[in-house]
Amino acid sequence: YLHIGSYTEDGQMIFPYVYDTDITDLSTLNSIERIRGNLLIRGNPILSELNGLKNLNSVEGYLIQISFNESLTTINGLNSLESIGNEIYILRNDLLSNFCGLQTLFKNNLDLVYNIGFNAYNPSLEDINNDNCSQ
Repeated sequence: YLHIGSYTEDGQMIFPYVYDTDITDLSTLNSIERIRGNLLIRGNPILSELNGLKNLNSVEGYLIQISFNESLTTINGLNSLESIGNEIYILRNDLLSNFCGLQTLFKNNLDLVYNIGFNAYNPSLEDINNDNCSQ
């Protein structure tokens, strides 16, 4: 189910989620710079990258969750992300081994609550900030 979310009058997105779909990319989200809610990307078996989020710089909701995406290998599409509400969970993405797209976010937000686990690679915050972000 791809729920693109609703838009405010100023064109910002509220609460998009990509859940249990056969979507291969997120190109429909290319123009999004700010999300005023949470971002959930979960259970998409053939989604391999997040490049459609390349212009996203802020998620103002409580969390970002990226989980159970069996073909996801990189989250480099989040390179422009500078701030999120509070928490980021990246769990159970079997092929995910490149977290370099989180460097800007983690360097700007040292107090984030994060949980990275059960992926092909599970770097710590220090690993990501010290350029040991992929394997």
